[in-house]
Amino acid sequence: MDESLLNEYKLYKKEFYILWSTGINEDFPQETVAVCSIDIDDGSTSLIRVFHSEADDVQRAEDKLLEWLSDDPYINSSSKMDIEIFLNHSPTASFSHAFVGLKEVFDDQEKDVTIFIRIVRVSNVDDDDSIEAMENREGLCLLNENNITLSPVSGKDWTYLREVLRENRGLRVQNETSVLTRTKLANILNRRQSVAVRVEPNVVEAEMQTDATSDKPKRKPHEKHSCLSSSDEDN
Repeated sequence: MDESLLNEYKLYKKEFYILWSTGINEDFPQETVAVCSIDIDDGSTSLIRVFHSEADDVQRAEDKLLEWLSDDPYINSSSKMDIEIFLNHSPTASFSHAFVGLKEVFDDQEKDVTIFIRIVRVSNVDDDDSIEAMENREGLCLLNENNITLSPVSGKDWTYLREVLRENRGLRVQNETSVLTRTKLANILNRRQSVAVRVEPNVVEAEMQTDATSDKPKRKPHEKHSCLSSSDEDN
């Protein structure tokens, strides 16, 4: 099997597998992924953006997301937004402070904004001797204090992420293969049926001739077939 084809035509985009692996594996990836879904002005416009950063990138995925939220013209011109963000790792303190600052800008502009941040794994918060871990914990509390709802990614969320991060290239290839398979099956089955139609009258005629010349005893009127043909069953 050519594994390169499997890598190229997976069911989902690579960001889904990073999110999924972060929750499944103990040795979880250090890459960061952020998926953002926004309904603007009661659904008049919907935006979905996906961000990904390697472990050694200067910017994390949520930092790229923050830049986009600050600059997008649809967001700037909106009056109401429902923002839902999915992160594979909990955000850093620097993101939390910057995100609260952006929300304050939205509030000053009198935008009606609700924000949910859903997290696969809470990371880099456990070491009580680490200043960074302490600041990350405080950052999460700051988000919560500013009416930004924090929650884990649930089963229903995974269903949504599977839909959003579906890899359509592979599905298109599968559809093309399906059409080819359907055509070949139709050709084979139609050819077999046409042969059967041509042969069947000759077979029946031969059987009638055999019955007419046979000296085997005729079936009595009260005797019936003990089995049904497929056509009898259909009738």
